[in-house]
Amino acid sequence: MRIEEYHRGDVFFADLGSLDLGELYYHRQAGARPVVVVQNDVGCIHSETITVVPLTSQLKRPELPAHYILEEAGFLKKKSMALAEAIGTIDKRQVRFYLGRLSDRDMNGVDAAITSHLGYEIAWCVEAP
Repeated sequence: MRIEEYHRGDVFFADLGSLDLGELYYHRQAGARPVVVVQNDVGCIHSETITVVPLTSQLKRPELPAHYILEEAGFLKKKSMALAEAIGTIDKRQVRFYLGRLSDRDMNGVDAAITSHLGYEIAWCVEAP
């Protein structure tokens, strides 16, 4: 089944592929799992790929700034955490089906985790030398 529309904040079940033998020591997310779309809507329309953050129900190391536990995602079967350090781009053909949409609160939390992971924090007040 081909999904026609993708929007920022949508959660899909996607196949992220498998780890081959050369990647056994990598901490990359693989397999079929929920992902949240973090790409802007214009990019979602015009590209054959989407940028996503994988989700996991293994709530390990929730204190890491690149992790965010979803608070309002009742459409997921288990309490889940966004893994912003595993942000990546996938082909739309890897998406299997739609699960739901994150609340603004949860999307803001995912955005904060991505910002922290990529080092995009902007100081509100910077003193000039």
